[in-house]
Amino acid sequence: RFVVNADLGYVTGWELTDKGQHLTGIYNESDLLVAEAIERGLLDELDPVELATVLSATVYEARGPDTPPPPPMPTSAASRAYGRVIKLWEDIRAAEDERGVELTREPDPGYTDRVYRWAAGAPLEHVLDEDDAPGDFVRSIKQLVDLLRQIEEIAPRPELRSNVRTAIDALHRGVVAYSSLEV
Repeated sequence: RFVVNADLGYVTGWELTDKGQHLTGIYNESDLLVAEAIERGLLDELDPVELATVLSATVYEARGPDTPPPPPMPTSAASRAYGRVIKLWEDIRAAEDERGVELTREPDPGYTDRVYRWAAGAPLEHVLDEDDAPGDFVRSIKQLVDLLRQIEEIAPRPELRSNVRTAIDALHRGVVAYSSLEV
């Protein structure tokens, strides 16, 4: 990944650039994709609910052989941003393939509809399907909140930082917040 990071401006020689410092604040399987999407402003036009929705694809990963196709993005802005993120992922993946380095996982939009409904304030019973495990939902949302908190710390623009904070507040409620309480 070092060569790819150098090509994208995260390092110069053996030194991290400001962009590289931002990358070190993201602990996610898709850290390079997330950092580059932020640096390029690919998420800037999104409201907080759409932001959480699109970023959920970098956290969620479907399990099992018979996963249904993902639903379309819930808004046109989310669809445009997700399309740009996928294009960026394809570019990063091509650079990684070319250099024979570890591959960045493809974003999985399989949970975006649930995340959108939850972040928009829907009650849990209107978010989950009868086949959904509430524990898996809570785990996925907590992982997304963790990623958003990391982004809040490194966000290069105040508007993005504000949208991230609002997204965190929208997600960290109800059963998700309850599951985080110390007993």
